[in-house]
Amino acid sequence: MAAAIAFDGIEIHNGTVHFTDDSTERQVNAVGMSLSTSVANPGPGIFHAQGKLAIDTVLLSFMQNIPPMNVALDYDASYNMNQGSLVLEKIDLGLNGVLFEITGKLSNFTQSLAADVRVKSDKVRAADLIKLLPPDKLSVLADFSVNGDFAFEASILY
Repeated sequence: MAAAIAFDGIEIHNGTVHFTDDSTERQVNAVGMSLSTSVANPGPGIFHAQGKLAIDTVLLSFMQNIPPMNVALDYDASYNMNQGSLVLEKIDLGLNGVLFEITGKLSNFTQSLAADVRVKSDKVRAADLIKLLPPDKLSVLADFSVNGDFAFEASILY
C-alpha cells in the first residue's frame, strides 16, 4: 500500500516551469504561474485535491500551431488508488478567457481506461472562440465576419 500524502496548503506565486520530456524532447513552458492547492488523505489509498492554478502564458513546443495560451484552473477532484478511479467533482477551466466546466469520472487507469465526463461552456462570443484556433487556421477566416454567441454541453462516454 502506498504511503499517505496530505498537505494543508502549498502556494507558488509568479513562478516559471520548464518541462522537457527526455524521450521525445517535447517541451512545456509555463510563465507567470500561480498555484494554491491542498491534498487530503481521507482514507487508505484515497486522495482529495482542490485548488487554483493560473498561468499567464503556456507554450507547447510539440504543438507549434497552437498560439500561446493563458490558463485558469479551479479544481476539486478525488483519486482512489484502490479502484483506479479519478472523480472530477468540479473542474473550471479557462483557456484565453473561454470558460468550461468539467465533471465526471475516469476509471480503470491500470487496465482499460473508461470515462464518463461532462463538459459545459458558458455563452462565449464566437469571435473569442475562434481566437483559440492556430494561426494557420485563423488566416483562412480572415475574409469572414463572425458574429454571435456559442455555448455547448457534451457528455463523453468511453
